[in-house]
Amino acid sequence: MNREARRHRDSKANPNPGGFRRIRARLGRGLRGIAFRLLLLCSSPYSRAQYHCVSQRDALLYFFMQRVLRVNGDVPWLVHWSSKVIGVDKIRLKTHPPFPGYSPGQFIQANNGIHFGANVIMAPGVKIISANHAMEDFEKHLPTDPIVIGDNCWIGTNAVLLPQTRLGNHVIVGAGAVVNGTFPDDCVIAGVPARKIRDLAPYSGGLPKRTIQLDS
Repeated sequence: MNREARRHRDSKANPNPGGFRRIRARLGRGLRGIAFRLLLLCSSPYSRAQYHCVSQRDALLYFFMQRVLRVNGDVPWLVHWSSKVIGVDKIRLKTHPPFPGYSPGQFIQANNGIHFGANVIMAPGVKIISANHAMEDFEKHLPTDPIVIGDNCWIGTNAVLLPQTRLGNHVIVGAGAVVNGTFPDDCVIAGVPARKIRDLAPYSGGLPKRTIQLDS
């Protein structure tokens, strides 16, 4: 049966397929809205504020994976089920966002500490590694200063930040960069190893609309 014949047959069996699809979509949105309101009702003020930062669909999905199935269940903020966050108690945050580990495939290792500024964007696949293994004993990690990421930074896809990295305010890290060292405010860095490739004008934007201010 060709495409036209199938379309004619389906239109006879279902004279208003578009209408039923719209009804089904509205019903789905309505049920999702009810589930989202129930989620907010049963959540702590901290969790409610986080869920308001994302879509209803994402809030419900992240809740199910993280709080029901307990994937990254020890992390108090939103983390994708394909990401991993280690050393939660050594991560310092000024605001949400960021939600370290929120995007797919991120690896956040904070054994020596990571300090995040406000309004930090991290793309999928970003790796932030604060501690190296000791060469003479791979079971040990070498102590060193924490990684520091300033305000209004953007870390591109699959970039890697190594121990003792310090980014100033408004630093953009190119995709796939391997970063080690200290970089000043208002610049773009890229490459392996990363180096400054251009300066930027000072950041002129504000915080995201639904930013959560934190005490830590």
